[in-house]
Amino acid sequence: MALSVLLVLGTALPASADIVVDRPRVRPLPAATLAAVVASGSAPAADVERVEAETRRALRRRLRAVRTCLAQTVPPRDPMRRGARWIEGRLTFDRSARPVVDQVRSGGVHESARRCVLEAARGLQLRQAPRGTVHVVVRYRL
Repeated sequence: MALSVLLVLGTALPASADIVVDRPRVRPLPAATLAAVVASGSAPAADVERVEAETRRALRRRLRAVRTCLAQTVPPRDPMRRGARWIEGRLTFDRSARPVVDQVRSGGVHESARRCVLEAARGLQLRQAPRGTVHVVVRYRL
């Protein structure tokens, strides 16, 4: 009788060691940083430097929008994958204040993340168009 009472009480009132609290998974936002902006081209050196500086400033201003877009599109990091995550875009300013996006490459991120960089790059508007062709490579690190 005493054994059956203990069994009933043991199942009805679990010990604190038996209680497991499932904590919700926290999905961290991808912390995108503007890793590099490098310009080269056939335009005069002063124009290349000016385009690089203006592009860097404009993309830093748009970094919050890129982070928000990435948070909505990029799935969480796979814990089994250890490689670096990056997105790289190549912009061409050909006597124009607006860039033409030649290519966007990525490593370790979902393909939908390309749209975030494309939106930021296509929204660029320089104050003065270069006097020649300037190629700018932009790299984001996640």
